[in-house]
Amino acid sequence: MGFTKIFRILSKITSFCMYLNTKYTYSKGCIS
Repeated sequence: MGFTKIFRILSKITSFCMYLNTKYTYSKGCIS
């Protein structure tokens, strides 16, 4: 149905987690 929308949101979240991981070393729990 709205698979592309969900995928876009997921990619945004993962990119944000990667940004946090590069900025802060203690936020490794973001990416499972």
